[in-house]
Amino acid sequence: MARRAGAEMLSIMLACGVVSRLASGFIADRIGGVGTLVLGSTLQCVALVFYLPFNGLTSLYLVSTLFGLSQGGIVPSYALIVREYFPGARGRRPGQPGADDLGRRHGGRRLGSRARSST
Repeated sequence: MARRAGAEMLSIMLACGVVSRLASGFIADRIGGVGTLVLGSTLQCVALVFYLPFNGLTSLYLVSTLFGLSQGGIVPSYALIVREYFPGARGRRPGQPGADDLGRRHGGRRLGSRARSST
């Protein structure tokens, strides 16, 4: 029974996370990315604190619902914050290798040749 209840709580939390992700878009349109992040993080903190005093099954379902409703929009709000505060910043364009690409392409060969020459 305990495994089933845990799986049900997780399912409720994840389903509420989907609802939260959609709702956070509407909230971000009204108050911005930073406001959405602060609101979601505060509600998530409150939900985590509510896990401590409750040990009944019904109350844990309610707390899981509250946590799910608060956690879905936090990560997408970071993208909004970057877009708000760095409007001219763009990602790399396809075909432009970055330092990480060059390191992955040539690093293994260089490391292998260095290891062979040191023995």
